[in-house]
Formats: sequence, structure tokens, C-alpha cells
Amino acid sequence: MIEAFCIHARQLLEFFDNKQGKHAKDFTGGNYAAAHLSELTRSERDKLNTQIAHVTAKRTINPAEKIGHALRAKFLTALEREAQHFERELASEFQGMFRAAVPGQVITVGGSPSATNAPTYVTTSSK
Repeated sequence: MIEAFCIHARQLLEFFDNKQGKHAKDFTGGNYAAAHLSELTRSERDKLNTQIAHVTAKRTINPAEKIGHALRAKFLTALEREAQHFERELASEFQGMFRAAVPGQVITVGGSPSATNAPTYVTTSSK
């Protein structure tokens, strides 16, 4: 589950940053710029590539250097905020085709911070 989350987070970062494949700007009139991804450092983003997406010598066995619970939560928060920004910027022909979040929904992500292959869970509830 952690690996799936990280792969999808990486894809969303590329989409919102207008890199590779379809871009956020393709659905917003061409002038879209990410507004909430600057919260993530280059080092944090690089972990998605070196620890998840590619087999490299930069993978670590040190739990403190892995993509743990706190960093996953940070990715989730930044991506949720960016998705809401993206929804507001959609071109008229795409309005209503995308929903960033359910109003009042709280998403909790948890699990062991010791390894990227440790069990994790996601729960939703109303505020």
C-alpha cells in the first residue's frame, strides 16, 4: 500500500508540475502552475524516485531515511491542496468532471514508519 501510494503521489506531482504525459495545464487553459507543491523539498520528492520508482544504489535500509508516515502525510496534504487548486482552475469544458475531495471528509493515513513495505491503513470519516 505504501508503494502504491508513493507511485501515485509521484504521478500526481508530475501531472501538477506539467511534466511527462498529460499535464494539468492541458485541462486548465494552458496557464496552470502548481500552487501548493513548493511545500515539498527536492530531497523529499527525490525519495519517490530513488526509493520507490527506480532500482538504484540510493535506496536505503535506514528506517530514518525512508518515506515514513510523516512524509507520506506531508505528500498527501500537499497533493490534496493542489487537487483543490486544480479543480478551481479547470477550463469550462472540464468543470464538474473532477472532484478533489468530499467536503467534511477526513482522511487518516497510518501504519508503521519503519519500512516502506510495512502495513498501512486509510480511514475516512466526517468532521
